[in-house]
Amino acid sequence: MSLVRSVRASATAALLGGLALSAHAAPAACPYKPEDLAKVIGVGFAAGQEEPGIGGTGCKYKTQGGSMKAGTDFSLWVLVLAPGPNQDMMRTMTAGGPKVRFDAIAGDPDGAARVRGAADDGLLDISYKRGGYVVFLRALGQGKENHEALATKLLKLPRLP
Repeated sequence: MSLVRSVRASATAALLGGLALSAHAAPAACPYKPEDLAKVIGVGFAAGQEEPGIGGTGCKYKTQGGSMKAGTDFSLWVLVLAPGPNQDMMRTMTAGGPKVRFDAIAGDPDGAARVRGAADDGLLDISYKRGGYVVFLRALGQGKENHEALATKLLKLPRLP
């Protein structure tokens, strides 16, 4: 009987080990290179600056050579919330609190959504879930009239993790 238990325990350990290896690793705090952002968004960026994140990582990228008038002078944050039991609450609070809603973007493979209903502060927020993580792509300073065009570009960035 103990040999059967030992074989089962070994098989279970091997299975769990394989599942752990297949899980996505946490992305770097500043996962994008400035040239990759520029290629997708169409404006130059400085290197990302790591910022502490509540429940995850955060990075701020600032455009270079942009124009406020053209909506190309702004900051972009990449926030990644780690998997955990409070992830849905953390997602809601990161988005702006209980009054926000997540408007699904039709057909998005990672369930991306535009965050709506937070304070009218000019933020553009896209959120999606992938590999157990919640990712926010947040822009500020580009002007609300440019939100739709920028949201479309943000959705074209390589997905994390």
